[in-house]
Amino acid sequence: MSAATAVLFDLDDTLYAEKDYQLSGWRAVARHAEQFGVPYGEAMSLMLGADNAFDALHARVPAMEVRLMLDIYRTHMPELHVSGHVKCVLAALRERGCGVGIITDGRSISQRNKISSLELEAYVDYISVSEEIGADKLKVLPFELAAAHFSGCREFWYVGDNPAKDFLWPNRLGWHTVMLKERHPGANVHPQTGALKTPEHAPQYRVAELPELLRLIR
Repeated sequence: MSAATAVLFDLDDTLYAEKDYQLSGWRAVARHAEQFGVPYGEAMSLMLGADNAFDALHARVPAMEVRLMLDIYRTHMPELHVSGHVKCVLAALRERGCGVGIITDGRSISQRNKISSLELEAYVDYISVSEEIGADKLKVLPFELAAAHFSGCREFWYVGDNPAKDFLWPNRLGWHTVMLKERHPGANVHPQTGALKTPEHAPQYRVAELPELLRLIR
């Protein structure tokens, strides 16, 4: 890439709300439960009201094994929507000549299905999924590979939500790091409160909304 600046994003709870994916997955499982004689609404109520959704449904339908539910959940094509301002930010960065990419942890099929459902492929130049490269964000490799892809860039940014793993290696590599703040306690799948392990894990900037990035990245 010849861009001077590369901006890499986390996916879950950064470019969309991960709890929307959870709900989509439960809906897929509930639709399958109808084959076992359990009405969709009953299956959803069981999962929504339980600490462990699939254990609760398995207790109601022993023939429906938890591993089957996990497979349906992980491989389903989710019903997700990205907010307009997210796409505007991605488009604005590319219009400025920035390289734009995603570095995400998770299973390949799950993360790729999310990206496809959100229609993000047209807005990014690079996608890294931990299962595909054999390393998650607790290791340096995902960030080294991104830097190699955007080898012509002089400045790198990483935008995420989880201080437990998103910012340690970008900080060590001299990148700029930005945390998208949780909308309210409990909004994210991985809460931000209490997640900071060491000062090295801390983001350099915090923003309440992604459009604030456009004032930070010049």
